Amino acid sequence: MVVGGAEGYVRQSDLAGVVEHYALNPTLGAEANVWLRVVGSGADWLFRQRVAPAAVVAVDLMERDGARDQIAGVTLAANL
Repeated sequence: MVVGGAEGYVRQSDLAGVVEHYALNPTLGAEANVWLRVVGSGADWLFRQRVAPAAVVAVDLMERDGARDQIAGVTLAANL
């Protein structure tokens, strides 16, 4: 969860349904308040829990452009 928005993972095969069900607008760009990481087939293990594994979140944060996100990812990974 991020302040002022929500962030999560969605299967590629479920993306269209999630966008329609929640009336998401993918054209908002920088103004978006929901961010979905689309996961391809073969990663069904990611959805066996309600919350994404900390290691997955840490790697996602470290791969982002912003220094704040990267530091948060490194800090999370160091505490695993």
